[in-house]
Amino acid sequence: GVTSLEDRLAGIDLDHDTDKVWDRLSAREKQEFHRMLESGEMGGLLAPHDEGPWWEVSRPVRELDDKSDEPSVLEDLPPLNSLIRDGNVSPSLPYSVLNLLYSYAYVYRLFNGCHHDLPLQASQVMLDICLPLSDDRASFPTAMEALSHALASVKQNQSVFNSDEFSASVLSDVSHVLSGPGSSQCRAARALSDVHLLLDRARTQLKATTKGARGRRTDPQAKKLWLSKKKVYFMAAWAAESTEELRLLADVASLKLGEVEAQMGLEKQVKRLERLEGEGQATAYHTGSKKTHKLIEEVS
Repeated sequence: GVTSLEDRLAGIDLDHDTDKVWDRLSAREKQEFHRMLESGEMGGLLAPHDEGPWWEVSRPVRELDDKSDEPSVLEDLPPLNSLIRDGNVSPSLPYSVLNLLYSYAYVYRLFNGCHHDLPLQASQVMLDICLPLSDDRASFPTAMEALSHALASVKQNQSVFNSDEFSASVLSDVSHVLSGPGSSQCRAARALSDVHLLLDRARTQLKATTKGARGRRTDPQAKKLWLSKKKVYFMAAWAAESTEELRLLADVASLKLGEVEAQMGLEKQVKRLERLEGEGQATAYHTGSKKTHKLIEEVS
């Protein structure tokens, strides 16, 4: 008979050996997992972080907790000018960073801080949201446009969309990463370093699962992950030297949050008025029907 899942997972560290757990699942179990992930059911099975995401946890708490999930900044980040051939940074780079930080915070929330347990899936969601990572020629003319595109990308992807309120709350996360207590450049660099690590783990996992299947050919997805890593590395180097620009981006995220919340409030008010109008029409209809019925009885 078929070996039970309990027997197949015996002796495996479920908290750390996620690759082994995945390998022991049957094709049907993997399919069901993807279905739950895409339908949003998986979120209901995960207990939320007691302390919130790492960018909301105060430094004293982290110092008392050796198991802090605050990511480390990439080691030996080189000076930005050493990575630029012509000495100029694209004016749209800060906007791409802003778009990526939104994508990162969204993925972090969506996977409840456990994105590194499913690096391939989490990386794919990030690539789906973050246009600068998925399209080499993509850029945004303004910071507002960068955030608007991220919000639209999420809403158009029903497999990862949660709610308008959830998407708006991520704007608050982005603002917090960029303007919370301590060094904003350090927190932004930490977030980008975490993205770099996630992409690296996803590529490693992909290469392990496709080893021997494609021979010496380069897997397109592995190449995409590699190119994305290079972009994120450059962004992290920029963030490490761009304190003032990051503060300005934080202001934009706050403004966008206010705009989105105002729009949601307006939409709720419109729906409320439409509902009241509908209820009023229904009441008028029933009142009119009763009067007509009474008149018919009097005439007859």
